[in-house]
Amino acid sequence: MKTTIVIYSISLIATLVMISMILKLQIRNNKSKKLIEVVSTLNEKDAFFVSIDKYISEVKSEEFIAKANIVKLWGLIYYKKYDEVISQAKKINFFKILKRSKNGYSVELNEDSMYYYLLACPNSLYSENKTDLIKELSDIFSISNEIKDTLVYKIHTESLKFYLNTEDNGEEFFKEVLEGNYSGYDYSKGLIGLYKNIITALLCAAYARKKDIESIQLIKEDCLTFKKTIIGNRFINELKLNEFLKEEWLLWS
Repeated sequence: MKTTIVIYSISLIATLVMISMILKLQIRNNKSKKLIEVVSTLNEKDAFFVSIDKYISEVKSEEFIAKANIVKLWGLIYYKKYDEVISQAKKINFFKILKRSKNGYSVELNEDSMYYYLLACPNSLYSENKTDLIKELSDIFSISNEIKDTLVYKIHTESLKFYLNTEDNGEEFFKEVLEGNYSGYDYSKGLIGLYKNIITALLCAAYARKKDIESIQLIKEDCLTFKKTIIGNRFINELKLNEFLKEEWLLWS
């Protein structure tokens, strides 16, 4: 009898824990869905800023406030509101998008936010020669130590070498990743394809900077394939690679 009661109690507790997890996941998914709806208004300037401010004021989650503040930062850069960029970045509580893991911290649930802050924003700023803002945003990022072993952060630090034209412009690291040497970093399996495409574009830009035509030829087709996507087209344009990817330029330069 006692054994039956114990088994029943354990089963009940397990069921309650599972239900709690499902409810939390559903609540999180609802918040994610609403944020995605806000992002979908990005091409409507006034509507976007009204929507993102409304979302930030109403969402009952410090995690999603942080995510939304990153989205707003991206919108400010998208619409060239550069005088508001730093003050907006300082509103972001980066620690709220971290999750405890067995190895310390993880950003896997919010790697999309890391993509926008660490990769998309700097690339857009580079296209407008705003290297001062790139450096400031990197300095404001307050969880560098906590996520230093993630691939998205490593790509960020290496891409800074290209944006600021220092050291080897990130070439060695970019080539290592494309050769498959990135097992030492944490990353979302669903984003590795995007990361490799971005790295290919950055490597092509590094080659273009020194007019290394032979090396550009080796990765040109990959860049052109990436350019067919929305994200790829934006990255390629912002890196000012279109002229270098033209067939006639490659043949005659």
